[in-house]
Amino acid sequence: MLNIKSFLLYLFYILVSLLFVVQAFSNNIGPQTTPVKLDGYLERDTYHEIRYVSQTKGADREGNGTKENPWATIQHALTQIVDARLSNRYAILVAEGNYAESTINLKEYVSLYGGFDNSTWSRDITVHKTILDGEGRNRVLIGAHHAKVDGFVIRRGVVRGRGGAILCDGTSPVISNNVFTQNKTLAPVPWDPEFLHEVAHDGAAIAADNGASPVVKNNLFFQNSTETGRGGGIACHNNSSPEIVFNIFVDNVAGTADPRRSSDGGAVSAALYSNPTISNNILICNRALTDNDGGGIFSELWSSPIIDGNYIVGNYADDDGGGIYISGQKHHYITQVDAIPPEERFFVYVRNNVIMGNATSGKEDANHGVLRSTNDNRMVFENNLIAESIGGIDFRRSEINVRNNTLIADILVRESDHPANFVNNLIIGDLIQQSAVVLDETEVMSKDKVSDEILFTNLFVDDSMSFEVKGVSFNEDRYVSLIRLSDAKIKPDELRYRIVKSGDRWGVIKHNDESTITVWGNFPDSRDLGILPTYTIDPSSEIYKKGLGHR
Repeated sequence: MLNIKSFLLYLFYILVSLLFVVQAFSNNIGPQTTPVKLDGYLERDTYHEIRYVSQTKGADREGNGTKENPWATIQHALTQIVDARLSNRYAILVAEGNYAESTINLKEYVSLYGGFDNSTWSRDITVHKTILDGEGRNRVLIGAHHAKVDGFVIRRGVVRGRGGAILCDGTSPVISNNVFTQNKTLAPVPWDPEFLHEVAHDGAAIAADNGASPVVKNNLFFQNSTETGRGGGIACHNNSSPEIVFNIFVDNVAGTADPRRSSDGGAVSAALYSNPTISNNILICNRALTDNDGGGIFSELWSSPIIDGNYIVGNYADDDGGGIYISGQKHHYITQVDAIPPEERFFVYVRNNVIMGNATSGKEDANHGVLRSTNDNRMVFENNLIAESIGGIDFRRSEINVRNNTLIADILVRESDHPANFVNNLIIGDLIQQSAVVLDETEVMSKDKVSDEILFTNLFVDDSMSFEVKGVSFNEDRYVSLIRLSDAKIKPDELRYRIVKSGDRWGVIKHNDESTITVWGNFPDSRDLGILPTYTIDPSSEIYKKGLGHR
């Protein structure tokens, strides 16, 4: 049993976790129409000069960039701004339209805002779509320090290189409230490296490389892909540390044409001492194909991501780590092993996540549907909920501390020089110990001996639901399905952020009213809809009283 000191520490931990949840989800996830703070009180929100671009009402030669006489192209507007600096920041307001220009180079201290009406210059990024279109021929944008791109649909960027939509090569712009779709990186030509798992053309939508630290927030990424390259949505490489927060990643793919297994990370990848913060995102049904790893998130080569507060749901890897794959060493396996960096340079945090419905191919030694940690990884795995996945968790050759989790999965611990420390966890599954494990206030129950009736009578609150579907309509632009339910009476937004499944399709609820549910993703043939349980531990249970598991 817990002593008084441990109990007080645990109570403090719960209060901090609750504050985290309230703070995280008081913010909306995905693109928002936000006001442009033309007279903001913070230096970075203050614009001293405003210019206007309208494809239908503007003219580059005769225009002067005013509201009454705007320019016609973004490229021209940027060339006209020659005195932008910290004390003289510019905002360019871009009206609705399809801007199919050559690759746009962002400019320091200049912010691009889309989503404006051509006449009134009122803003709604959904109604007044402002499209930056690569037309399947070129990269769309190149980043710059102290720049911003906000409120655009950024689509069909294609490049035989890094960053199909945006390349941040040592630069750190703000990238917010955009929709990224149908962006692609093509395979290197020729491509026949000596080893597997080499760096190729990473980052179908965004590539952050060579120390880049962009802020990537409140964006929607769907149907972006790499032929050969990591990061079907975002790739981080070589000491890059982007802030990736409040985004949605759905149906992005890494490795559509990869003969050398160099396309890990269906949604997000990090490699070579990169330290991204991946926080409060929703990652659904992303895929790493052709024997690659990390259907949702991939990390290797001494990268130290903070993976915090995400929904990682229904992702797939053709090899290891359907939800998450984390490696310390480069995963060649046959090249020389590096010295392990000290903790201050290499430490991974995976905490406060809901990880459900992920899977791998299930082939031999590749059945780690939830997570694989390997190759001298060093990690805290804390306050996560794991359930409903196909395949379990593999902690292999890793230094790990596993605390305050609910883990409904089989767990394999092997080949580790350091004991795996399990503290205050609830494990429903087999814990297979092939190397040292220390269990402290951790309950392990074999799945074979725990029926659903026991689960939802003695352990968890039974808050699952099922509905007959009356009809489905799909909004391709917003990438959401509006699912109409028969005989449903639900409180508005009662089901927000709940996980759903229909057939083999997974999703997360954006919002609901009394009889309709809006779900991120495409649910074309749904007849029945299941709302998955939250696996909230019953406050009257012995497990709850012991303080075990995810809260």
